[in-house]
Amino acid sequence: MGARSLHHRGAFRILGLLAMCTAASAVQPTKPLEEVRALERSGDPDLETSLSAVVDNALRAFDAPVNFEGHPDYGRSTARTVAELPFAVKHSVRKNQSLAHCLDELMELSRGLLEVQNILGNTCIVPKKSDKDEILNNLDVPVSLHLENVSTWEALKALGIEINTVDATDYSFLISLACFDEGNSPPEAFTEEKVISLSLDDVTARYALCTIMNASPLELSYTYVCGTKLQVATDKLIISVHENGKRVLGNRSLTPEEWEWWRREKHEVGWERER
Repeated sequence: MGARSLHHRGAFRILGLLAMCTAASAVQPTKPLEEVRALERSGDPDLETSLSAVVDNALRAFDAPVNFEGHPDYGRSTARTVAELPFAVKHSVRKNQSLAHCLDELMELSRGLLEVQNILGNTCIVPKKSDKDEILNNLDVPVSLHLENVSTWEALKALGIEINTVDATDYSFLISLACFDEGNSPPEAFTEEKVISLSLDDVTARYALCTIMNASPLELSYTYVCGTKLQVATDKLIISVHENGKRVLGNRSLTPEEWEWWRREKHEVGWERER
């Protein structure tokens, strides 16, 4: 229906929260942002490109899991040429630059479209709202989630199904995994370790996602990619696995049977439903 607010749901209320790892300790934030330094130079200071491309390139210079959501007013323009974007930007990361300073630069370049939030210890670059009840993407919708002894993937899948039951935006919701997108198998813990138990009522999907990431035995981050009407009207959440802050893509190719399993799992999230 395209609405950006769900007034009938009111403000989000946290009625209960339990997030436990019973077989492994949840991953916790490590260094403060001021102490995380760029390992290399990144980006071209003379090249004008999209805001999303600049943020993505900048984050790859740091061994730290930072979550990123493009603003829909800008991110839905990714199918256009740079000249047709709302605005183009230039940015580069200097070696040894702090992540805190880099994020400050990126927020200034966003012209008020983005802001940095700390959600349960997770650093998240999110679209900036004009009011607290605004629905800018599917992670703003209210969800309730009650899970006991499930794997990381089972928790994410349950969240995706819950999100797709809330018809709050014109865009359905697909969850993917960077390992699978590259044709590689994720760590066994992603699907095998059933250690996540949680109980959440009427919280944002973003809060639920950060709760799942904290309860997972793996170090995770996410990137939210806005879909366009020129293609499939589906937003995509890409989950990445990290080791010591560095993004990894797995080391074993998927078998044909695993590919088929992954196709079925994505379909069960419900993103191909009638809109």
